[in-house]
Parts: sequence; structure tokens; C-alpha cells
Amino acid sequence: MPPVCTILTVGSVLTVLSLMNVHGYPTGAPISACETMVPGHVRTSAQTSLAPYSIHLSSSMYSRDEPLTVTIIGPQYGGILLQARPIRHTQPYGTFPSPHKGFKTINCSNPFDSLTHSINSLRQNVSFTWNPASHAVGDIEFVATIAQNHNVYWVGVRSAVLSNANPTTAVFTTEAATTIAMTTAEATTIDMTTDAATDVYTNIITYGSDGSGSGSSAHYQNIFIIIVVNVIITLTM
Repeated sequence: MPPVCTILTVGSVLTVLSLMNVHGYPTGAPISACETMVPGHVRTSAQTSLAPYSIHLSSSMYSRDEPLTVTIIGPQYGGILLQARPIRHTQPYGTFPSPHKGFKTINCSNPFDSLTHSINSLRQNVSFTWNPASHAVGDIEFVATIAQNHNVYWVGVRSAVLSNANPTTAVFTTEAATTIAMTTAEATTIDMTTDAATDVYTNIITYGSDGSGSGSSAHYQNIFIIIVVNVIITLTM
């Protein structure tokens, strides 16, 4: 008869493996999954079939200081990793404040920018609150990995695309790009039509700088160029 301690050890291992098989990572997605969103379950790979889940959003647009409700629609699932991302980028955007019991946030690029499960439990049609960051980044989408169990999960479940509700103040940022913000109200508009410019030039050539009509065409061409350059410099300072 095997020792009692051996039986307990084997039983404990089988219990852990059973929980892993049902729930994958029982306390949430690891930081290593932040970019690829692949959970790294042992001896498994993501499903290639159409996911039975969809991501429903409370609005088709986002705006600073206006939270959105994000709901995972579909059958019961055991694990999740959810992020909002600018289109064609992998860095999360925005935050998930105060997630429900059974969920938690992880810090992939910034505090609270990703949401995952925290306990061994099946759930269904749960909603989450998401807040945009203080800066806008153009169009975004929500991306999720959703696991029914350790062996069955889908990577890259996507929501509809959300546009910025205030596009004139949007600043599109990337990790390597310098960000430049220019709103319509702040931009200086220079409106000089071809006819107006031609009239100024014709008057200079015809009458000369002293009104006598004397002087060479080349001389007054130079005067015209100097005037235009100075006007442009003044307007853009």
C-alpha cells in the first residue's frame, strides 16, 4: 500500500491539472501575453473557427471623460484578456477602472490598461466599464482573447471600430512618432487667390513704387516677391 503522503501528492497534482484544463491560467492572463494576446497554454493552440463571442459597445464613438460599457456576448467562458487598441497597433489605450469581482486589471504598458479574470469561475455576458485616456489616438477597437477552457480559446476577437467624437483635437501617437496637435481653431489659414496675387503684381509693374509707372519689370518683380514673403512670415509667426 503506497504511503498516504504519496497519495495526497498525486491527488493534489491531479486537482491542479484539472483546474488548468478547465480555466487555463486560473488567476488571469500573464504579462507575457500583453502584446500577442496568446495565453501560452501548454500543448494547445488557438481555435481557427469563427469565435462564438462578440464584443458589444455602448457607443460607436469615444470621447475623453466619457466612459464606455463593453460587454462580451456569447456562451460561458472561463478566461479573458481584453484591451482597447489604436487600429493596427498593439499598445493598449485607456483603462478599466474598478472591474467586477472575479476580474482584475494588469499593467501591460500603463496602469490598468488591460483586463483579465482573477478567479476560477465560468461567466457569461459580463459588462465592463472602460475609460479613454486623456489624449485621443484616432480610431480604436477592442481586442480580446476568450477561453472556454484550457484547450479551447480564440485569439483576436474584435469589436467594431470606434472613432473619436472630437476629431479636430485628436492626436495620433505611436511609440516612435513625435506627436503634433493642431486644431482648426488654432491653425492660421492663409487664403490668397491667384486673381488677388495677380492684381497686386500688375499694379506694382504698371505704376512703380512711386506711382510714376517708371522702373524695370525685373526690379518690381523683386519687390513683389519680397512683399509676399514678408506677409507669409508675418502670418505664420
